[in-house]
Amino acid sequence: MTPFKAVYGRDPPTLTRYGSPMSPIDAIDTYLQERDDTLQLLKEHLLAAQSKMKKANEKLSPRYFGPYPIQEHIGQVAYKLELPNSITIHLVFHISQLRESVYYQPIPGILTNAWEWKVTPKDILVIRNSSFDTEVLVKWADLPDFEATWELASSLHQQFPNFHLQDKVKHMGGNIDNAPCTYARRKKAQSPISQ
Repeated sequence: MTPFKAVYGRDPPTLTRYGSPMSPIDAIDTYLQERDDTLQLLKEHLLAAQSKMKKANEKLSPRYFGPYPIQEHIGQVAYKLELPNSITIHLVFHISQLRESVYYQPIPGILTNAWEWKVTPKDILVIRNSSFDTEVLVKWADLPDFEATWELASSLHQQFPNFHLQDKVKHMGGNIDNAPCTYARRKKAQSPISQ
C-alpha cells in the first residue's frame, strides 16, 4: 500500500507527459508544458533526495577497496598503486588515503562443512571453583594457547566422556584428615532488671 492510498483511500492519478501534440488553445499548451516541466523537476529532486539518503545509509559499507600492490614510492607522502585497467581513477594516492591490508587468515581445520567447531580438549591448564560449579581452563587440540576457554567441568565431562579430568587437574582445597571447624557464639549475659 502506498502512502497516498493510505491517506486518501485511492490510488494516485497517473500523470502522463503532454508530449508534442499541439492543442488549438494556447493556454492549454502552456499549462501542459509547465506541468511537464514541474514533473521533470520533481523527478530530479526525488533522485537527489534518494542519493542523499543512500549516502547516509551506506555508512557501514566498506570505505576502502583493494588490496593493490604498491608500484612506486613518489616523494615522502605519496604512493603509486598498481590498479586494474577497469578503474578510472588516478593511480597516485596520498598516504592518508591508504590503509595497510589485513592479510588473509585461513579458516582453521577444526571447522566442518556445516561451520561447526570440531575440537577435542588437549589439556587442563587451571581449575577454579565458582559458586555454581567447578570451571576449568581448557587448552584445545590444534589451537594456539590464547584460544583456551573456561568451561564448566560437568558440561566438559558430558561432551567428552573419554577425557578424564582427574588426571589433568590439580585439585584445590585442603586435606581431609582434620576435623571440620565449627564456631558457636556465646550468648550475651542477661543483665538484671533494676527496679
